[in-house]
Amino acid sequence: MKMMQKLMKGLFWLLILALLLAPLGLIYEISQREREAYAAPPAPIIRETALGSVVQATRQDVEEYIRLSGSFVSRENGYMELTQKNPNDIRWQATVGEEIQTGQVLGTYNGEAIISTLDGILLEINTYAGKPHLRVQLLTGLELQCSVPDKVLKQLRRAEKLTAEDGTAATLVYTANVKNDDGSTTIRLKLDGEGYSYGMAVKDLMLYTGHVYTGALVLPEKCLYQKNAGEDQPWYARQVTADGYYVQELQVERGYSNGQLVCVTGIEDGTYYDSGYLVAAGG
Repeated sequence: MKMMQKLMKGLFWLLILALLLAPLGLIYEISQREREAYAAPPAPIIRETALGSVVQATRQDVEEYIRLSGSFVSRENGYMELTQKNPNDIRWQATVGEEIQTGQVLGTYNGEAIISTLDGILLEINTYAGKPHLRVQLLTGLELQCSVPDKVLKQLRRAEKLTAEDGTAATLVYTANVKNDDGSTTIRLKLDGEGYSYGMAVKDLMLYTGHVYTGALVLPEKCLYQKNAGEDQPWYARQVTADGYYVQELQVERGYSNGQLVCVTGIEDGTYYDSGYLVAAGG
């Protein structure tokens, strides 16, 4: 009987203890849930990505070409003899430097008109020579005159065959020995095509040199950038993964560029590069 009373008494106190501890357990559970609800989410993994489209380094043949701007001039002179007895008495209507045409009245001598037999630019009126004459720059034998930097001059001199986009052949016929004030060199080219006229201006005439960079590793021009501008300053390319994640910055050697593609050494075939970093780098 006494054992039963002790057992009942023990169960009573266990029940009381359980009732006392239950609220504490509930409070703990609620607290844990609240902590989980307000806990900061895990920090995202930040990966640097490409700023432009992703392009792949590829190998291809690149035809070398140059662009020239200038105007057409003539180096051919024509002469018109003055047969008048006293050519100093001629009253000239034409002046040196102006264009004259066949049949044009150039002046009069004792009331008789002196008629031009040539088309061109009047360069000289010489009435004092043993044989008085007019010297005229003809409008035939046209050549394209340009001023080019040393790099382009070198390309012209080693050109295998100069050809325009339409297939017109060109030949370098003159190179000045004295440089211009800006360091450029005056050249003249003979073009075999038609449709050119004296004084006609040409801008960015494309001429292929006949030189081909076979199987060159190339990138678009916009993939390369400099940290400091200058001919002796290094060039860089920003390598990324195929899906645009940054890998590394590579220093590269820049070769021939046709304005769109540039031949590059220092990278591997098939790797990917950021085409938008040039703008971010201030290029």
